[in-house]
Amino acid sequence: MGKANPHLAAAIADGARLSVFLEPEFEKSTLAHPRPRYIESYPLPHICVKDGQVWGATRRTHLTHKPGDRIDSVVSFAYTDSLPLYCLSSYNDEMAVLNKRTLLTRLLSANQYRRLDLIARPAGPCVWRDTQPNNLKTLNASIQAGNGHYITFTDHNSIMRSHPLDLAFLFPDSGAVEFRIEHAALPEVFYDPIAFETKLSRSIPDLEKALANPDFGGESAMAAYLTFLCIDGSGSAYGVADIVSNTRHTCTDVRVYAIP
Repeated sequence: MGKANPHLAAAIADGARLSVFLEPEFEKSTLAHPRPRYIESYPLPHICVKDGQVWGATRRTHLTHKPGDRIDSVVSFAYTDSLPLYCLSSYNDEMAVLNKRTLLTRLLSANQYRRLDLIARPAGPCVWRDTQPNNLKTLNASIQAGNGHYITFTDHNSIMRSHPLDLAFLFPDSGAVEFRIEHAALPEVFYDPIAFETKLSRSIPDLEKALANPDFGGESAMAAYLTFLCIDGSGSAYGVADIVSNTRHTCTDVRVYAIP
């Protein structure tokens, strides 16, 4: 059912950033009420790509609330154009997510939208890559300029990823580098979009028909994909699950870009 977007996947591989444009289907969607018609867009700094299928997630900064009533939660969203599906996730206890690695996730039909367009935004300048690990001049200048950075790479499961960096380290005396990805807890689909669709198809027999209904929705605790990785200049990396065991795995085609 899922369809590939090879042009978008290729752009992400070349460092393109990602955004989503959204226009609710006013007549069908509860998203549009009680507001008048509107359009919106989100940057999607957390990205994964498998077999040309692209998913992107926002940061967890969206405060859901009702003035004069209550504050509900702080949520993040994840979007794709491979399936008529999007995700909403939230949590209140950061350490519980880190330790249990589960995330309350709501799956919703993207047919609530008249338009849901993933948009490739121009890449920033590439300041470091693993094929030229000793070429440090541009990275040095970018760090000293106070730039923010993001990283693209292929992980040990052959999934291409792009994430904002929390820290980019350069050690001038040794020439070593270290890149630490910004922590986020993302929906299970970010482990492997293809495997996630297969899992959904098994639990929802006629998935295509179910997602065609704009009112489709379901919420459950799912595995949380934790974005944090610490990657060195050789591509050796560890994530949250590796910290206690002190294990590592290898990332390839690692590139670091300055945020324009």
